[in-house]
Amino acid sequence: MTSKESENAIEAVEEAVEAKRFQNLIVVAIGASAGGLEAITALLRASKPNGYIAFVIAQHMAPQHRSVLVELLSKDCEYRVVGATEGAVIKPDTVYVNTPNTDIVVKEGRIHLKVPTTDIGAKPSIDKLFNSVAEAFGNQAIGVVLSGTGSDGTQGCRAIRDAGGITIVQNPDTAKYDGMPNSVIRARTADLILSPEEIAAYLPELHKHPAGASRLPADDHEENQVASVDSIIDRVFTVTGVDFRQYKKATLERQLQRRIAALRLNSIEEYYSHIDADPEELEILQRSFLISVTGFFRDEEAFASLASIIDSVIEQAAETRMIRIWVPACATGEEVYSLAIMLAERLGPTLRGYEVKIFATDIDDISLELARHGAYVDAVIEHMDERILYNYFDQEGNKYRAKKWIRDMCMFARHDLIKDPPFLKMNLISCRNLMIYLNSQLQNQLVNNFHYALSPGGFLFLGKSESIGTTGDKLFEVVSKTNKIFRRKSGVVSYGRFGASFAPKSNNHSDATVKLAPISRLAERVRSVLVETYAPPTIQLNDAFQPMEYFGDVSAFLQISPGKANFDIVSLSSAQLQTEVRALVNRCARSDAEKVEHMVRFRFPNEDAASSVNIIVRKLLDTVTDSHVYLMTFKRLESSGSSATLRAEAIAPEDVQAVAELEEELDRTRDHLQAVIEELETSNEELQALNEELQASTEELQASNEELETTNEELQATNEELTTVNDELQAKSILLTDTNETLNNIQRSLDMGLIVVDVDHRVTRFTPQTVRLFGILPDDIGHKLTKLPKHIEIEDLGAVIDSVISSGTPVRRQIERPGEKYLMNVSPYRRDQGVISGAVLTFTETTKLSESQDRAAYMQHLLETIGSVIDEGVLVSRRGMTEVLFVSPRLEEILMRKHEVLTRDPETYLDVVHHEDRERVVAQYRDQEAKSWDMVYRLKRRDGSVVKVRDKAVSMDNSEHNTGDEIVSLVALVPES
Repeated sequence: MTSKESENAIEAVEEAVEAKRFQNLIVVAIGASAGGLEAITALLRASKPNGYIAFVIAQHMAPQHRSVLVELLSKDCEYRVVGATEGAVIKPDTVYVNTPNTDIVVKEGRIHLKVPTTDIGAKPSIDKLFNSVAEAFGNQAIGVVLSGTGSDGTQGCRAIRDAGGITIVQNPDTAKYDGMPNSVIRARTADLILSPEEIAAYLPELHKHPAGASRLPADDHEENQVASVDSIIDRVFTVTGVDFRQYKKATLERQLQRRIAALRLNSIEEYYSHIDADPEELEILQRSFLISVTGFFRDEEAFASLASIIDSVIEQAAETRMIRIWVPACATGEEVYSLAIMLAERLGPTLRGYEVKIFATDIDDISLELARHGAYVDAVIEHMDERILYNYFDQEGNKYRAKKWIRDMCMFARHDLIKDPPFLKMNLISCRNLMIYLNSQLQNQLVNNFHYALSPGGFLFLGKSESIGTTGDKLFEVVSKTNKIFRRKSGVVSYGRFGASFAPKSNNHSDATVKLAPISRLAERVRSVLVETYAPPTIQLNDAFQPMEYFGDVSAFLQISPGKANFDIVSLSSAQLQTEVRALVNRCARSDAEKVEHMVRFRFPNEDAASSVNIIVRKLLDTVTDSHVYLMTFKRLESSGSSATLRAEAIAPEDVQAVAELEEELDRTRDHLQAVIEELETSNEELQALNEELQASTEELQASNEELETTNEELQATNEELTTVNDELQAKSILLTDTNETLNNIQRSLDMGLIVVDVDHRVTRFTPQTVRLFGILPDDIGHKLTKLPKHIEIEDLGAVIDSVISSGTPVRRQIERPGEKYLMNVSPYRRDQGVISGAVLTFTETTKLSESQDRAAYMQHLLETIGSVIDEGVLVSRRGMTEVLFVSPRLEEILMRKHEVLTRDPETYLDVVHHEDRERVVAQYRDQEAKSWDMVYRLKRRDGSVVKVRDKAVSMDNSEHNTGDEIVSLVALVPES
């Protein structure tokens, strides 16, 4: 073996060992905040290592805090507890603890530490840890949320659940702080709610019930398996009203297995029993079936390609100035706001001139509520461009919320694609990563509905793993094959199908249906040769008796007659056979018999004698289209020459004349019959013409009926749209009412005058305190403030308001009247988009404050005057020398230092004390109990000389004014002896 082969072998062994290491490893990601230490300690203390579980902990802590979590946890658990380090391989029976001021994530089985990209939110981010564990370990990931405040971990739990993992939250009753557990519970993403001790008892058993292992019956009982899963889906539909019957079975089975594993059940039968005992489990299962995987600008390449499509949409809306976009299955709204931001980016300031409506729909009410609120944690916007974040989001607490004018473009509503009418006249439909979960029949129906919903030239945007199928090829043209962008074809008619038309058709024999394997090419060739060699000439006919396929050589029995083209089998048959063929097809169509036949005499081309041909018509049922097809077979009966000779010899000479006469009469009868048939055909053609006229009238009526149906569907869709708008307006009305009540309460609690005016100085809102300054009454809303009577003189009030509105710069001014002083502040009133639409005037009474300031100024002047006429220097400081309040001019002369130096840094005075005396002086000034002192010490002056001073001090108790004790020191020079 060469050295290179040895290296390859070693690498293969290492890769196998690495894969084996993570094959059965269950990674438990724990998120905790305030009160989390107690919960984590209790959990680990009660848990025992079993060789299958590793813990990764994200515990919120102060960025500058030195963590002793490793030491604390090591004392009470049997696991190996280590601090997380960059690149550490995750091993079983080990607890990895985060370090301060770093986000801890997992990738490819290793720990990675990242410096937080923002100061918003507690660190480390629990959502980021959960997201990374979900991506790295899938159904082997467990998310545990313990005590803490806020909502960190909620979004991450959703990611773990969608990846097939299990989410557990601490029972709020046992949590010191229940904010984080309750947030996950409200979001309906918690599989289990347990105490720390119960979590500890639950986790070690998980390797016996892995979420990825099937609890469904084995393949040899596949029929029972499908029936069992289908019956659960039917029960979900009955209880929740959400129809999953046309979703792909594999997706539903995966989530069903996850729930069975979370409940530590062993089979689907046990799960049935659990449902019977706890019907609410069906609600939980239904939410598990809804996989809400989304993100801002998810798949950058696709969104970059979509930018040019947005430009085309804007061009289409150049005349109407209306842009309509529909985002079905919008989940928590990230993609919706991404499209709104893209429109804002492309339109710029001209956005105000367009009516933009982005309809965002889903069947998950909780996701819709999150989307409508539009606030996202740091983990969701982690990779977003800072410019986008700054321009289109506001920081609210530890989240980023889409600006109101962006939210106003989006309307969120509950809408079921399967049974609700589609929205109409859309410029763009973005339905990404939904159809991958649906079967092909439902996919085709949705593609048809999307075509019906789009305006001419509208666009369809799908996920990278999705396609429009064969149905879509007829309805859409490809714009970008790579990024799955399609344009609606013009001239193609589609009709919206929803409600009952979407319901899967029942088939009593579906369970017994056997799916045949595809026939190989060789087998097909063998069948073709056998048909050509042995089968009699046969024609396959549709239910209108028109040929669909020919088997063998049927040219002898068919002919093309001159005149109007007619392609039914009677018209195409040879003149010798038309009468018999007509009779056969009519008899077969009207009777219940599966086969009719008739023997005829037929003269083949290039043959003098007639031959016997048996014409057989068989009726077959097409179970797919529920219509009939027919097989017409021409079977020639060969007669031997010897028998013909015997028949000829058997005829007596005297009978030859009689036979000839009979044959001549038969020919006349045949000619007469043909003439009658031709007359009947002429009459039939006249009747056919009348029938065509009736058919034309019927078609016109049908067209009118279809127009009425289309109008009805449009009305239904419009009604759905109005319902959506109404739901949105109702939600906004509730929010507006709450906001207005909050604002009214704030106004009533303000101890100041407040007036809001518009650009024309008209009053829109005011507080009762303003009545002292203006003669303003409730009926004065809408009147100009400058025209109302004033009880205080304000110079150029109108000009001040105009200046603030035009410049956006606040103005502050002192105003007064006899006995009262006020601080007037005029600030611009800005709307959500930054547009100034008025001004806010506040009036704060400062009478007492001014009197206090005047008194303080007087006392300062008094101290300075006293200090200038006495020989001692005066120093006023806070107890403990924490602040210097006053330095007299005489003390400045003694120290040769300006008072600004001493007041700026209180330590300066102590620093100039001679080093031999400093400890004694510092101790005296720092003594919190000292009431007075009289001491002598030396000071170093700025010129370097040293002087001896006598310091006599007394403390002043100002506890009544809550200002703390103050020390007044008289510092006098001591003459040299």
